[in-house]
Amino acid sequence: MDLDEQKKRINRAIYGITGAPEAHAGQVQAVQRLVYQHDDTVLVAATGYGKSAVLYTVSALTEKITIQIVPLTKLGENQRDDITRNVPNPKPVWIDADTHLKNRNVWDQVKQIQYTHVLLSPEQALSPKFKAVLRDPAFHERIGLFAIDELHVVGEWREFRPDFTYIHMLRALLPRSVPWFGCTATLDKDNQSYILTLRGLLLGI
Repeated sequence: MDLDEQKKRINRAIYGITGAPEAHAGQVQAVQRLVYQHDDTVLVAATGYGKSAVLYTVSALTEKITIQIVPLTKLGENQRDDITRNVPNPKPVWIDADTHLKNRNVWDQVKQIQYTHVLLSPEQALSPKFKAVLRDPAFHERIGLFAIDELHVVGEWREFRPDFTYIHMLRALLPRSVPWFGCTATLDKDNQSYILTLRGLLLGI
């Protein structure tokens, strides 16, 4: 598929998700890198730009599982609800420390590929139970994207939420073909430099 066909396909997918007659250039470029080049990508854009549409479009085009790290429970719940409204045939799950109290079978359900989008707090992403899921070949071969929402907090919260700084360790459990995506509305030079020192977090920037 040539570049023009890729762009047309991406624009159609974004239109189907957002209703926007024409996608932003940054959205198209990000989806191209993630879907067709399998390259790690960072999208820094203002609130309202449509960063989430990139996540949803990758899922729609690849029909594979998206794993998304989200720093706050309310934000994770909102993302789950947005996916339910905007993504074709969605089945998202938000997993934080309280999820086990409501659904003790959640990790088995994730491993059995019952969810299209797995949204987790960084602490749950680094838990032994989720690492065990990632080690399952049948599951990790179904992953199409690993995303970090609000990427700037990896640096800003490195003292407050140190688990963010260890997210890169999950990369060793995934195929190299799975691209990583970071999105944020702000990324200053200090936090960008810090993120780049985390070897293996984002290889394509």
